[in-house]
Amino acid sequence: MKAKEKTLPAFLTGGGKMGALIRSFDWSATAIGSPETWPQSLRIAVRIMLDSPFGMYIAWGNEYIQLYNDGYRPILGFTKHPQALGISTRQTFAEVWPTIGPMFDAVMEGTPVGFPDFILHLDRNGYLEECVFDFSYSPIRLATGEVGGVLVTVIETTEKVKAAKALKESEQQLQFAIETTELGTWDLNPATNKFRGNCRLNERFGLKPDEEIELPLALAVIADKDRDNVSKAIKTALQFSSGGHYDIVYSIIHPQTKNERIVRAKGRASFNDEGIAYRFNGTLQDVTKEIVARQLLTESEQRLANERMVLYNSFMNAPAAIAILKGDTHLYEFANAEYEKIVDRKITVGKTVQELFPEVEQQGLIDILNNVFSTGQPFIATEFPVELINKKTGKLVLGYYNSVLQPMKDDKGNAERLLSHGVEVTQQVVARKQIEASETAMRQMASHLKLATDSANVGTWSFNIQTQKFEWSTLHKKMWGYDEHRTDLTYEDWHKLIILEDKEKAFKKIEEAKINNSVYDVDYCIHRANDGALRCIRSVGKYYYNDKGEAETLTGISIDITEQKEAEVKLKASEEKYRSLFETMEQGFCIIELIFDNNNNPVDYLFIEANPMFEKQSGIANPVGKSIRALVPNIEERLFQFYGNVALTGKANHFIDYSEGLGRWVDVSAVRLGD
Repeated sequence: MKAKEKTLPAFLTGGGKMGALIRSFDWSATAIGSPETWPQSLRIAVRIMLDSPFGMYIAWGNEYIQLYNDGYRPILGFTKHPQALGISTRQTFAEVWPTIGPMFDAVMEGTPVGFPDFILHLDRNGYLEECVFDFSYSPIRLATGEVGGVLVTVIETTEKVKAAKALKESEQQLQFAIETTELGTWDLNPATNKFRGNCRLNERFGLKPDEEIELPLALAVIADKDRDNVSKAIKTALQFSSGGHYDIVYSIIHPQTKNERIVRAKGRASFNDEGIAYRFNGTLQDVTKEIVARQLLTESEQRLANERMVLYNSFMNAPAAIAILKGDTHLYEFANAEYEKIVDRKITVGKTVQELFPEVEQQGLIDILNNVFSTGQPFIATEFPVELINKKTGKLVLGYYNSVLQPMKDDKGNAERLLSHGVEVTQQVVARKQIEASETAMRQMASHLKLATDSANVGTWSFNIQTQKFEWSTLHKKMWGYDEHRTDLTYEDWHKLIILEDKEKAFKKIEEAKINNSVYDVDYCIHRANDGALRCIRSVGKYYYNDKGEAETLTGISIDITEQKEAEVKLKASEEKYRSLFETMEQGFCIIELIFDNNNNPVDYLFIEANPMFEKQSGIANPVGKSIRALVPNIEERLFQFYGNVALTGKANHFIDYSEGLGRWVDVSAVRLGD
């Protein structure tokens, strides 16, 4: 019969490349075991992780075994992926573990952790590099309330921080250039065409201090590409009709150092009554740094604008709910389709949160937005409850969301926008609450089951971990040979009756059940208290825990299996006796299974058993598991008919004749086994 194909757990479907890698990974070789054994909380966390486009990973158990999604892969670089899958976070991030290790430990104690723009020096591409992240570490709780692992949501902001830093430095350089600009002064006599400048200007033009030179010599210092334009601008300024205004930017090349500088010359010509210029003077400012800085700033602003456009496009198509709120009144500047789907209404850009969602003010959400904007500290919440008005019914509907409110700051560190990121987890929360209610019902059912078993042939017991005392049913006390009125039975009263060779086994099973949170199931023998009779007992039980995850009781049932054990011993002895007789018989003996066609005619048979004498007499070696057709292709059909009659009628028969196929005389007796 063809084996059934293994069904893929629903929570492992999808997830892109990492989903496929997780499904193909041998989890049974890790501390968390096969996916079929994973607790519900881990399954839900994995489902959320695989569905998220943002970087997320899970560190499970005390070993912090890792699972992560496609969005998290780039953070691992070239040296950590795919080796990080299925190993400990301690190993993957050994270089920063002294920093992040205490954070993980705090989360395992139930305390969530989160930071914006957190700097870590990671070796992920063969060298240490400074990396910046917005992240949150959230506890993943088991059904018992204990923390089973850590859910990490992380967005790498390295490039954003670098860009902001570069922009800030560029602006500082520009401001410095403006504040430290020193002006040169110049004076041109139009009548003599003589040019004179102050010390600063002469230094820039490579002239001697207080040296008066001809204008052409001063123009010679101007770069070739700008000289004609400067000459024309001077001639125009010296014409009365121009008003005498002069303002031009050009480059000069120092005649000795050959250094090129960009300067801005500004001046004005003075005219006499005849409209003839008699004086032309002004200032010369070195604007090299200013112009270069302006060019850099323009390029940086364009780059940031392009990056913002790419980011907005990514947000628009993201499956998570994303919105951007501007200013302290929280005006909607952007909201993607998933956000509008979750809140069940159209978002109007320019409207405030309070205008579109008046119902959330009484729930404290506006206060949360104000606090994040004023303090600059992000708000991170898991399963955050919010009641929104259903537009069809007009009634409040409760939903649960994993939410992050991240401030977007200006170059001075002040919040100017809020980035809202959310994933609705209402279905998961409702499902978990249903599971918790089911577990409560199961505990109540166990109590009723105890009452029912008191009247059955099953002994029930409960062991209190703190007091080390047992509560035994009447049947259980009788099974162990204790007086049915005793109420002071302790661990020692149970342990001392177990035979020596079974004590260690029974104790080991108890410890394994506690460590693994598994069922306690063990067979052992005792000397009954009242008469010392040897009895075999099977005990099955399970630990139950309080809200703090501490084991309180070990409760179960016991059955006397002495007769069953004795029967098993007798059966084993009988089988061994039969096997010995079968192997040493002087007659050839075999057991076969006939194969019939659709018309109930025997067409072949398989050897099930065959003793050594059969192999010797028949000349057929190692026949078990093989068909007679394969071993003796020319076997006579009359042998099939002979065995078929015995199988169909149930009557024993005897056959003696010469077999051409076997090449010898055969003496065969056959009887049918079973129905």
